[in-house]
Amino acid sequence: MTGVFLDEQLWKLDAACRGERAEVFFEERYEALALSFCARCPVTEACGEASEREMYGVWNGVVRGWPEDD
Repeated sequence: MTGVFLDEQLWKLDAACRGERAEVFFEERYEALALSFCARCPVTEACGEASEREMYGVWNGVVRGWPEDD
């Protein structure tokens, strides 16, 4: 089972956002920066497929919403 999971995650190695801080994709103040990574990313299709259940953040060049601040 582990091998299948790893195979499904290999696209991340080619992602333009690889190594970037997570908050860039989950905080509204960084929206333009997050979208700039997506605009030049070669793996947006795989990112979109991997993020189908995500409710928040920027995935595949799409803003899915922002978590509410407490």
